[in-house]
Amino acid sequence: MAIVGRGGGSVEELWAFNDEMVARAIARSRIPIISGVGHETDFTIADFVADYRASTPTAAATAAVPNIEDWRIDILEKRQTLVALMQAYISDLCVHVERTQHDLERVSPRRLIEQRRQQLDDSMERLQTRISHMISLCTERLRGVVLQLHSLSPLLTIARGYAIVRRDDDQQVVSQVGHAQSGDHLTIQVQDGTIPVEVRR
Repeated sequence: MAIVGRGGGSVEELWAFNDEMVARAIARSRIPIISGVGHETDFTIADFVADYRASTPTAAATAAVPNIEDWRIDILEKRQTLVALMQAYISDLCVHVERTQHDLERVSPRRLIEQRRQQLDDSMERLQTRISHMISLCTERLRGVVLQLHSLSPLLTIARGYAIVRRDDDQQVVSQVGHAQSGDHLTIQVQDGTIPVEVRR
């Protein structure tokens, strides 16, 4: 950074800063130029082509070398602003991460599998209950049929002193005299066994 400056004076004494060559040199400078020519009310071409115009040479020096305390305060303010921005960014990022995690858990295959497993357990429990109920009904029906068959069993009739006569050749029951012919071999079933007989007329 360079300062182009001169203390106060007459227009003629400050006229050098209106020179075209001086103005072009300031405009072409690769380093920043501070113009501090004359007093606050004095204006020259150098003021308009410089990077910064100071009202006096003293003001130009102050602009070139700012107060370190001002820098420190500015840095602290920028630091606080940066910290606040970073905290806000991190807070927003945490909210986004939590929302994303919640969405992922909602559509997670593990959660879906757990739901299906629970549904399967409920279905198995209902099925077992239904099967047990059906088995109980079938058992009762079978017991009723067994009792009916037992009540109709010819063995009960035999136990009361009756007998069953069957032809040996076709095992047909002989319930009438005309069903037996001379020479037929019959078997008489009684309570404790059978008696073989032959029909004779």
